[in-house]
Amino acid sequence: MPTEWFRQEFWDAAVEEAFERRLRRTRDKEQHLRIQAGHLLEAAPDVSLKLIERALAMNEPIWRSTGLVVKAEAERRLNQPRESLETLASAIDHERMSRNVRSGAALIFAKPVALEGVTAFYGKAEQALTENSSAESI
Repeated sequence: MPTEWFRQEFWDAAVEEAFERRLRRTRDKEQHLRIQAGHLLEAAPDVSLKLIERALAMNEPIWRSTGLVVKAEAERRLNQPRESLETLASAIDHERMSRNVRSGAALIFAKPVALEGVTAFYGKAEQALTENSSAESI
């Protein structure tokens, strides 16, 4: 089965040109940018970061926390751990304001905070995990 145009696993000039051409014609640009960014996390995290930043600039609130999780993963893969944690903290804040949206940001955030001993984020991680477990028990 051929790969959809917005789910490419590698990136080069030809793929980028085809993607941008199709993107110009689609109505839901944010969704296609976000999905493509997620598919490129491993092969091209720098491209993934650029695409997800474009998607986030479109300010679609329902997908913001998911987009921020993708951005954080791209930052982590680009060896930007502090930026990654700050982006995940933003995703958690967004989920706090939009109770119907869950991206898993709390768990993703807490793991490196705990394992790498990032004490500056201990309080935020504990709060996020507590709130997340309370929301899931409802």
